[in-house]
Amino acid sequence: KYRHMARKAGLGKLAGDAEDKEVIGYYLALYALPNSLRRPEQLDGLILAAILSPSPVSIAKILSVVWTKEEDGEQPKWENQKEVERFYGAFINFYTYVVTHHEQGSYEPLLSVQRTEDGTMIETYSMWLTGFSLGLSLWQENSPAIKPIGDRKSTRLNSSH
Repeated sequence: KYRHMARKAGLGKLAGDAEDKEVIGYYLALYALPNSLRRPEQLDGLILAAILSPSPVSIAKILSVVWTKEEDGEQPKWENQKEVERFYGAFINFYTYVVTHHEQGSYEPLLSVQRTEDGTMIETYSMWLTGFSLGLSLWQENSPAIKPIGDRKSTRLNSSH
């Protein structure tokens, strides 16, 4: 509870007209758990990998790993219903944006170089790749017919079953 209050003070107030990416970034930072995604770039990679899966990955499955990378893990303790609606509304809009732009062939990952307050440069591609890797992990859970790469018996798709 105190950690949440300190983070909120550090983040400031979220503008009412904030873009979906800003809303997502704000709430990921505010409610970050030890194993949660922390940046919109990670969510962007996660969504893209999930929609590229050979078998559909549900939005619920994607959301289940946003906060703890585990389906049954801890979820944020939201301050009020308005926060819940704002985050999940922004999530659905962002998800739709990624899907639509991928289908149209105009998708571009959220990649940039950002400077922190102390002057450190952050290259967001590693964050995006973290999310993408997490999204790939949903493939195996969602597609039992795909053998793990490390399986020496077969490196091909297992078409039996």
